[in-house]
Amino acid sequence: MKNRCCKKRTAFFIFLSLAFVFAVSGEANRESKIKAVFIYNFTKYIYWSNVNISESFKIGVYGAEDIIKPLRSIAKKRSVSGKKIEVKHFKKLEDIDYCHIMFITDSKSSYSGEIIKKFRDKMVLFIGENDNFAENGGSIGLLRDKEKLKIEINKNAINRSGLKISSQLLDLAILVKDKNGNS
Repeated sequence: MKNRCCKKRTAFFIFLSLAFVFAVSGEANRESKIKAVFIYNFTKYIYWSNVNISESFKIGVYGAEDIIKPLRSIAKKRSVSGKKIEVKHFKKLEDIDYCHIMFITDSKSSYSGEIIKKFRDKMVLFIGENDNFAENGGSIGLLRDKEKLKIEINKNAINRSGLKISSQLLDLAILVKDKNGNS
């Protein structure tokens, strides 16, 4: 019973967050706004032990620009663990530096493995939007399923990076294993 209550509360929280984004602005496309809210909401269910030593909480985006504006809109109004959110847009692979969250868009998914390998042990939550992102070592895959987004989580990838994940988020997601068999 308690577990069902937590699921309903989490789903309600996500719903309210989505309503907030749609009420705030109409300039970016709907899917980018939703993904930006999901990315921000993950910060409530993932624990980074190194946030307190950072000046800001960094969210990096490698690829398409359409998600930058909604993420920056959220960053102006919100914080993570009391830290200001800084959104960084990387246009070149060699320019990518450490971020707490690294969102790799579908257009740059062919570079996912290289980016993940570079920051694997650095407390980075890797989020991608291509079909096999989580199975290929990413932390979270945000995938479109008809008119909804579904969340795939690779617990092993999250654990490898030293992050802690809430069971509430795990309850809302599809758990996947690395292609090499690790979950």
